[in-house]
Amino acid sequence: MRTCPQCTFAFNDADAACCEVCDAPLQPDAVVCPACTLHNEPGATVCASCEQPVWRCSACTGTAAQIEADGGTVLVCTLPCQHPACVACHRRHVSAQDELGQHEVTCLTCDAPLDDASLRAILGDDAHARRAERLLGHVGRLVDCPTPDC
Repeated sequence: MRTCPQCTFAFNDADAACCEVCDAPLQPDAVVCPACTLHNEPGATVCASCEQPVWRCSACTGTAAQIEADGGTVLVCTLPCQHPACVACHRRHVSAQDELGQHEVTCLTCDAPLDDASLRAILGDDAHARRAERLLGHVGRLVDCPTPDC
């Protein structure tokens, strides 16, 4: 069942391009509220009808309900940017940045640096500790700068 974001009419045609009652365009990338099934505008973070939080992962575009139904975990960055992403996407992003040798991990969306607490929440305690050991292993290969007073 779909709900028109303009007139809130509920209907069953999942492939409809516009509402049967008011002819409002139905956007395929609309954010569906898991509580009331209203199709909200793309990018909405709160449902226009029931005011429940709604969002899509900024990487895989899965909704919170889809991610949880697939056994995944939803995580919103604890950074000031507050860009949402699922844990699986965050973990892939951290791995990719590590493989590129970028030790400072950034947000998937805006490149704001992730703090250590966010990395621990994403990776879990064990993986976070292993990553820290790996990074500290690189320190042994550093040499002092030959420039005076550096």
